[in-house]
Amino acid sequence: MNRGSCVDCEERDAIIIDNYKDELCSTCYTKRRKENWRKACKYDNIEPDSKFVVFSDNNPYQNYK
Repeated sequence: MNRGSCVDCEERDAIIIDNYKDELCSTCYTKRRKENWRKACKYDNIEPDSKFVVFSDNNPYQNYK
């Protein structure tokens, strides 16, 4: 894999994402964010389509602390 390629699909237009420390294309970044959202909601027993959520401090899937 060449530098600048997505670590998930090897798309060449990848950017470095601070939260993941990986180079990801926009499609894979969006996919990971959605997966992480569902995991965070499941961990705290929150419906993923809720309009407003607050994750617990110990939720390992929350994106920001």
